[in-house]
Amino acid sequence: LDEIGFDWDPYKTDWENGFAKLLRFKNREGHCRVPALHVEATFKLGMWVRIQRRYKEKMSAERKQRLEAIEFVWDPFGSSWEEGFAALIAFRSREGHCRVLPRHIDETNFKLGQWVSSQRSNKDTIPTERRRRLDEIGFVWDAHDLTWEEGFSALSSFEAREGHGESLVFREASA
Repeated sequence: LDEIGFDWDPYKTDWENGFAKLLRFKNREGHCRVPALHVEATFKLGMWVRIQRRYKEKMSAERKQRLEAIEFVWDPFGSSWEEGFAALIAFRSREGHCRVLPRHIDETNFKLGQWVSSQRSNKDTIPTERRRRLDEIGFVWDAHDLTWEEGFSALSSFEAREGHGESLVFREASA
C-alpha cells in the first residue's frame, strides 16, 4: 500500500491541504479572512475555514498554534468590529469628531461610513462594552438630531446677538 501512495490518514491529509490553501490565500490577500463561499482551485476554502472555527475547542494545540502563527481570524465578526473601531478612532483623531458620512471610505479602503451606519442601525443590540467604547469617544448615535441641535444653537446665538430670531435672508425671502 505504501508503494502505491495509500493515504493512511485522510483526515490529516485534508487538513494539511486546507492549511496549505489558506496559507496561499494569506500570502496573496494579506489576511486570513476568507469569504464563506470562497473556493480555491476547486477546494472549498471558505467552508474549511468555517469548520476550523467551529471545532476550535476540539482541535489539537499544534493545529491551533499553526493557525495562530499565520494570524488566523477565529472571530471574523469581532475582528471586523475592532477594525471599524480603529478606523473610527483614526478618523476622529484626524477630523476632530465622529460624524462620518454614510459613503465615507478611509485611506485603507475600509468602508467606515457603512460601519458607522451599521452601529447606528443596531444600537439597541450592540453589546454593552462596545456601546460604552463608542460613547467614550463621542460617537454620534443620531446624526440628524445632532445637526438639528447645532442649528438650533446657532439660531439661539444669532437671536441673542441680534435681538431677534429671524435672519435677514428669511425676512427678504418672505417679503
